[in-house]
Amino acid sequence: MQSFSRKEGLQNNNITSIFRDRNNNLWLGLDNGIDFIAYDNAIKHIYPENLNEGSGYAALIHQNHLYLGTTNGLYTVPLTIMDDLSFVKGQFMLVPNTKGQVWGLSEVNGHVLLGHHDGSFLVNPQGAIPVNAKPGWGYWTYLPVSKVLPSDQVLAGTYHGLEILDYKNNSFHTGRPVVGLDEPARFITFDNNNIAWASHPYRGVYRIDLSTAPARIKLYTDKEGLPSFMNNHVYNIRNQVVVATEKGVYTYNDHTDQFESSAWYKNILGNTSLRYLREDTDGNIWFIHEKQLGVIDFSAATPRIVYLPELNGKMVSGFEHIYAINARNIFMGAENGFYHINYEQYRKNKYLLQAHINTVTSTGPSDRLIFGGYFGEVNDGNEQKQEAVPSIAWKWNSLHIEYSSSLYGQPSNITYSYQLKGFDKGWSEWSRKTEKDYTNLPPGYYTFEVKARNNFGNESQASSYAFRILPPWYQSWWAYGLYLLALCGLGFGLYRRQQKKFIRQQQRHEEEQKRLQYLHQLELEKSDKEIVKLRNEKLESEIDHKNKELASSAMHLVQKGELLTRIKEELTRLKKMPVNADDGEELKNCCVSYMKKTRWIRAGSSLLSILTGCIVISWWH
Repeated sequence: MQSFSRKEGLQNNNITSIFRDRNNNLWLGLDNGIDFIAYDNAIKHIYPENLNEGSGYAALIHQNHLYLGTTNGLYTVPLTIMDDLSFVKGQFMLVPNTKGQVWGLSEVNGHVLLGHHDGSFLVNPQGAIPVNAKPGWGYWTYLPVSKVLPSDQVLAGTYHGLEILDYKNNSFHTGRPVVGLDEPARFITFDNNNIAWASHPYRGVYRIDLSTAPARIKLYTDKEGLPSFMNNHVYNIRNQVVVATEKGVYTYNDHTDQFESSAWYKNILGNTSLRYLREDTDGNIWFIHEKQLGVIDFSAATPRIVYLPELNGKMVSGFEHIYAINARNIFMGAENGFYHINYEQYRKNKYLLQAHINTVTSTGPSDRLIFGGYFGEVNDGNEQKQEAVPSIAWKWNSLHIEYSSSLYGQPSNITYSYQLKGFDKGWSEWSRKTEKDYTNLPPGYYTFEVKARNNFGNESQASSYAFRILPPWYQSWWAYGLYLLALCGLGFGLYRRQQKKFIRQQQRHEEEQKRLQYLHQLELEKSDKEIVKLRNEKLESEIDHKNKELASSAMHLVQKGELLTRIKEELTRLKKMPVNADDGEELKNCCVSYMKKTRWIRAGSSLLSILTGCIVISWWH
């Protein structure tokens, strides 16, 4: 049925043991190693050449022969009736007269036309017949001009533009070039109005009307709605001309004569950059995004995108080729040979998806293995569960964790998400990374969980490993006991210190109170002395005032005495003198004169003085 040897990629042909796993993969024990064969895989590698050197550019089935075009020529193998053509037994043979670079294979009018670096050829199992063989005059692809077959004319894309081949008498003949287009035309198609479209990666998109002579040609670039004049590739998908661009799929609008972004494709693909589009027999659309192969799958109620990560970077960049026969047989050109894809099986394969934690290693002072992937004995068939939670010393608190999935047949399809309970806030983003490092974990209980997911979105159950990071010595229970004792001692010392400080403060306060009381007493005594002094001063002032009053009174009395004496003398004199009428007036004037002299009137003489004077006058009269 199949043969595996060094030609298919084994390290050597001496196989000493064979093991089949639960996914029907084969493990081979060799003289110098182990080989793995994903035998039940839906994707298989095909090498049409013995040395496995040629890159794949074109594939076609015609009259029960499979043709594969590579950089070294065209190879063919007869086919037998079989659902999965990857199991066909046969030996690839080089088609005579096709050695060299093969660009394309097209079936036109029941014949196979070969696009070769050295010209155009008609192919049959016996060899290749030149149609227009010119060294260095390469042909890319062929399309019938008429929708009614057989078509009398065939449009060919060449190194130097477009060329029309004539089909007469069951054979092809050199035709005429399409004037006005001298650029290489590797991508060509027809729309429903039989208008030809061609694209050049560095020029733009050409619209070619072949119904007139010469043909009407118009170039469309970013001025006509395309996102750029570069990297545009024209295809016919679902009976519509579309352009794969750097910003998604664009379609042509007849009414505005402009290109515009396709809302239908944008709803599915967004603005994903595209370089290649191909529709299969089930209506699914295969596409190339950068170096990733994907398919828009319409088998469900809503379309979904499925990527085939096993083939990422395996295509011939810029010259991708997908040949879809049916859902079980899809060929893709690769850097080395071809890949056969059984997409129906690819969708149905639902292997048991599991995630495994392989190792947990401490990266402290030196690497130290903490967990080796098994909770029990190695190769123990029973389900193993973690029972004890290991304790890890503080100095080993930096961990390196490695994990994987046992789905060996599809390792590139698996992505992982992880979390460390007790440290991470949630699950990480999905990635292909199979290891995680945690550094300087704080003390506590942790559980590392990891789960796997394939490219169909199926997730595995989470695999977990629990562990505990012990606190450092200065965070241990006995250290906390010492801290507590030290804290109590410190508290007691502070209490005693505060108590002594309080006593000293109290003593100082009492002394200060005594001092203040003494000062207050002194102030009181000083105040009393001041009061006594003021009282004494007041008494002295009053005594001085009284003394002054007494002196004044004494002086007044003296003056009064003198006045009275004077008056008495005057009266005595008047008495001795004879009596006349003027005596009273003289006596009055005398009294007044003496009173003025003694300032009685000016000083407001007292009632006693007035009365005395009156008495004297009265007495005199």
